[in-house]
Amino acid sequence: LLWKQAHAYPLFHLLMEIDSYMFSCVNQTAVHEELEDETRRLCDVRPFLPVLKLVTRNCDPGEKLDSKIGVLIGKG
Repeated sequence: LLWKQAHAYPLFHLLMEIDSYMFSCVNQTAVHEELEDETRRLCDVRPFLPVLKLVTRNCDPGEKLDSKIGVLIGKG
């Protein structure tokens, strides 16, 4: 849906492929969370504010794993 809307704007041609991006937000525990799974609902993500940011994907799986473990154990 986002790409359909972005297609109407003048700088659309500067965007990379849709798979190069993902959303991110700040969750209830004040942790910056990258939302890779598009099937998750916002009530499951529980963002601190109703704001999502479109970011490019980075390829550091160790950092992502540490962040996910921290969120699971409640580390702020």
